[in-house]
Amino acid sequence: MVRVVINLLFIAMMVILAGCDAPKDSVSTWQKVKFGDLAPPDPSTGMPRGHLRSVSLDIYIFETPAENFAKLNDIWKLLKPGSSSFSLRGKLKFNDYLTFNTNAFYMSPGDMDNWDEIGDILRRSGSKKIEAFSFLIMDGKSDELVIYQLDKLRSLFYTPSNGPVEELTVGPGLIVLRMTANKVPGARGAWDIDFVPVFMLPHSTIIAPLAKRKKINDFIFDSAGFKLKMIPGDLFYLGPAKLQDSHASLAGYFFCDPGVIRTYMVLCARSND
Repeated sequence: MVRVVINLLFIAMMVILAGCDAPKDSVSTWQKVKFGDLAPPDPSTGMPRGHLRSVSLDIYIFETPAENFAKLNDIWKLLKPGSSSFSLRGKLKFNDYLTFNTNAFYMSPGDMDNWDEIGDILRRSGSKKIEAFSFLIMDGKSDELVIYQLDKLRSLFYTPSNGPVEELTVGPGLIVLRMTANKVPGARGAWDIDFVPVFMLPHSTIIAPLAKRKKINDFIFDSAGFKLKMIPGDLFYLGPAKLQDSHASLAGYFFCDPGVIRTYMVLCARSND
């Protein structure tokens, strides 16, 4: 009886060991090794050399029927108003608050605690999410969200800082929201992120040797920009300060489509630092 039990245990053990053989993986071991894992630490930061600090931003674009524009005011009431005296304890800084509003831009910051309530307001206003984008921006680098593609020369009204309204002629090219991320030293997960509207040449028209010089042709709408210190879970809502019904102004290109108002919610999703 004892011998039968021992034999059964031996057979069971062989079956278990056979099952421990790892299945063949189509990916070579070296392919799983990250360059940062191989690099010695950088003595100035204590981090592996080659470690790329980055922040992930998720951007959601909504369209609201123009007749329901007033219902979006509930979002501004929910989130703290972006006023000249409002600094989020130093987190929010407008390039020029007065002309930011003169250009009919409006933004309010919040966090994930506001997520569901914002969603409820958008549903009640008949808003629809039309697009979503994810951006991974390296420390000290920029990326752009394309707002509008101009296929020919167009007129555009814009108010610069400390100046009267200007009529600009731009195009063909792209109107974008440029986002530049800089890691806050010593603050884990915290980023200073600049947001500013820019007119730029389309990438397809840039000859490779001139690619590094392409920003020479950018027109930066600096007075409509702002900087926000963000950590994962922070967000802001960007929309028009008043109803837009044409592409006559910078705000018109950002927020107006026939019969609808376009708004943006930007979420700091992750920090890799």
